[in-house]
Formats: sequence, C-alpha cells, structure tokens
Amino acid sequence: MDSTLSAMQDLSSHVHDIEERLRDLDEKLRSQDSLGMEAASAALHKVLADALVAFRHAQQEGQEPLSPELRHRLMLAQTRVTGLQQSVHHAASTLQRTLGVLLVSDAPDASATYSSLGPKVGPAAAINAYRG
Repeated sequence: MDSTLSAMQDLSSHVHDIEERLRDLDEKLRSQDSLGMEAASAALHKVLADALVAFRHAQQEGQEPLSPELRHRLMLAQTRVTGLQQSVHHAASTLQRTLGVLLVSDAPDASATYSSLGPKVGPAAAINAYRG
C-alpha cells in the first residue's frame, strides 16, 4: 500500500510539471513569442516523456499509478491541449485565408477580388494530364 501511495505521489509531481509546462506554452502562444513557444513546447515534451517513464515503471512494479484525482487532472490537461490545438489551427487557417487574399494580386486577372487562381483548363486537358 505504501508503494502505491509513493507511486501516486511521484506521478503527482509529474502531473504538476505537465500542468506548469502547459501554462507556459499557453502564455507564450498568447504573447506570440515564437522562440518561447519552441522552448515551452520542448519543455512540455520532456516532462511528458518523464511522466510516461515514471508511469510505466510504476506499472511494472505492479502499482496503480493513477489515483482518480490524478486521472481527472490529466483529463483536464488533455482538454487544455485540445483547446491549444484548436487555437493554433484557427490562427493557421486565418493566416492562410489572409495570404490567399493578399497574394491574389499576383494572378494575371488581379482586378477581380475572387478571380480564378489558375488558368482555365477544360475536361479534355485534365484527362490528358493523367495519361502517361
């Protein structure tokens, strides 16, 4: 029983480290600090790997490493990661749309806002493109 409690306490420190690294990454994303994001991401990756090693070690020792409270905290961390992923995806999509609008002016027919981005190709030309 004492070894199971010890394993849970050990993993508790790992879960705390994961939560801290997620807070750091969230802060760097909000401040748009690209170098800080890289460092925070690398630090998060390291503490996740450390936690996984500790978890596997506890399992090999026949211990139940996750208490209901630790499991809940990890589920909250997973939710935060999903939120961060959605934020990054939204920002990337917005950037892509903006660049698409800005770079349309390089197209031959730049006078139209929603001009075709390429030459008009008929069905015959499209089929011929796939013939060897």
